[in-house]
Amino acid sequence: PWCDAPIRDYDHITPYGDGGHTSIDNGQGLCKRCNLTKEAPGWTTTPFPAPPMHPALPGATVTTPTGHTYQGTRPKLPGS
Repeated sequence: PWCDAPIRDYDHITPYGDGGHTSIDNGQGLCKRCNLTKEAPGWTTTPFPAPPMHPALPGATVTTPTGHTYQGTRPKLPGS
């Protein structure tokens, strides 16, 4: 996760099939490899709200099959 490769897939953090809504807060842009990895068995991704000081930067927590967790926030938009 968070490899900084160019975004290739716009995706749901919580998959649509698991009840995830199509919304800004549930949106995530990933490279192809990270998106396919995230969809593999044993991986989970859950959104977390933006911190009060940066309301435009919500993020996600990724949990690997080994139980390790990683958090990241959405990058700022160009020109912001």
